[in-house]
Parts: sequence; structure tokens; C-alpha cells
Amino acid sequence: IANQAFDIAKERKDEYDTTLVSEKDTELSKYSGEVLNGDIYLREGKNAIGSSKEFEEAFDKKFNELSEKLENAAQQRLFAKLAKQRKEAYLNSTRSFERVQFQKYKQDNTQATVDNAIEEALANYTADDLVEMSYNKGLAAVRANYFGQGELAAQKEREYKTSFYKPLIAKLSAEDAQKAESYYNAHKNDISASEHKAI
Repeated sequence: IANQAFDIAKERKDEYDTTLVSEKDTELSKYSGEVLNGDIYLREGKNAIGSSKEFEEAFDKKFNELSEKLENAAQQRLFAKLAKQRKEAYLNSTRSFERVQFQKYKQDNTQATVDNAIEEALANYTADDLVEMSYNKGLAAVRANYFGQGELAAQKEREYKTSFYKPLIAKLSAEDAQKAESYYNAHKNDISASEHKAI
């Protein structure tokens, strides 16, 4: 009878511990959702860099606050086990999000450099050395952004060259058709075949 009473008491204590830990785990989950959906996942591009680390610090701080409110070591061990699993899942998600946003930031930065290179070339179209400098600046940005990406890198480089040469040829042709033709012939191998007729 004593053993049976002991077993019942232990069962009730375990049940109590589990219930209390479950409450704290729910609280941690709710807090994490608020941080992620109310802040982290609203960031874009450059603003998302470092999000995973920030979330991890916020998660750990909240976990420690909630853990201190538990009543014994058994509860704290169970809570730590649950929190570790939850944290790993959240961090996998935030790291993936951060990678996507970093790529977007790099892409936006590359496009801004390309646009600027083309604008500079058009503004200085009569100065060959300045045009070449602008061209090289844009090309370097494209190559850096798509480094090691094989066929995609080659495709993006072709797209850049076409987007650079096409408006320049159009501007030259408005003033000097012969120079525009010479410029086109010098660079036609770098221009997408689909654009030759349009040019």
C-alpha cells in the first residue's frame, strides 16, 4: 500500500511538473512568434543581416527568465530539452530567411552598380576611357555577385553586356551612325543574339 501511494504521489508530481513546463513552453513559443513575425520576418535585404543572432539572444534571454520561474531542477531540465528543440527549429528558419535576404541585398546592390555604370557611360559616351571605366565597374559587380555560379554567372554577364552596349549604341547612332556601327561591330559578340535585330 505504501508503494502504491508513493507511485501515485510520484505520478501526480510528474504530471504537475509536465503541466507547469508546458505552460512555460507555450509562453516561450508565443514570445518567439511575436519576435519573428512582428520584427525579424518583416526585415528586408540588408536590414535582415544579423537577424539570426539577434533572435537567438532574445530567445535565450526569455528562456532564462522563464526557467527561473520553475520550481525544481526536474522541471528546468524538461523545459531546457523542449526549448533546445524549439530553438533549433526557429534558428534553421531564421538562418534560411537571412540567407535569402542577403542574396536579395547583394542582387539589389549589384543592380544599383550596373544602373550607375550605364548612366555614367551614357553621360560620358564621347570619352572612351570613361566609358570603359564604367563598363569595368559594372562587370566587376556582376562577376562578384555571381561568382562560382557557372552557367548562371555566364548568363548574367551576357545580360549585363547587352544592357550596357545597347543604349550606348542607340545614343551614338543618333549623332554618328558610322561610329555607332563601328562600336556595334566591335562588341556584337558580347550582345545577346536576340537583341541584334533590334539594335
